[in-house]
Amino acid sequence: MLGIISGTLPLAAALQRSGRTQTCATPYGDVILTIADEMCILDRHVDGAVPPHKIEHRANIKALADRCDAIIGISSAGSMNPGITPGTIVVPDDFIHLDPPSFFEKDAVHTVPGLDEKLRKSILAACQDLGVTVRNGAVYYQTKGPRLETPAEIRMMSRFADLVGMTAASEATLAIEAEIPYAFICSADNWANGIGGVTPDYTSIVGQAKKNMDSIIEIVGRLTDGV
Repeated sequence: MLGIISGTLPLAAALQRSGRTQTCATPYGDVILTIADEMCILDRHVDGAVPPHKIEHRANIKALADRCDAIIGISSAGSMNPGITPGTIVVPDDFIHLDPPSFFEKDAVHTVPGLDEKLRKSILAACQDLGVTVRNGAVYYQTKGPRLETPAEIRMMSRFADLVGMTAASEATLAIEAEIPYAFICSADNWANGIGGVTPDYTSIVGQAKKNMDSIIEIVGRLTDGV
């Protein structure tokens, strides 16, 4: 079973049409999952009701880790790299998150964070099979949200990272702790604040995310055959 976490991209509703929904209890709260076609789908924003800074990532990863063999996150991101234009689909290979969550609240368990390379390669292979243009490799910088970043913050972050978002690095960190493979696909949906003199607009971000939806659904569908 492949776990799929979606968010700004309206992927969950599109994938859930033929699935069955269930509420799963975890020590960190209840999680709504939809099971469909060898996929276990989770909407991290619960149809827009949960903003980024209120997501209980521990509950989400725990629920999927108990049921799935691997997890793929689908995330919207802003581009800080002039070579990654809005509309690009990206498979990051590293991330920065300076205040990550943890399952280990009392124990000093020093895991080594990262993304699962085998799963990343599976995503890239699916893109190649489908003829979907994708960028292999980028560094994702996670901020807290819900506000977007200042131009000064973006200037600082762009020295070390290519994309900025609010969710995926938390999921990746917890997946390592839960010992389940995790990788993610980014839809670069806007220029980060100040890049090229552009100020982000949330309505435009969502609109761009929708343009990549069909391609990402195809990628996810191809992956369910092999994970």
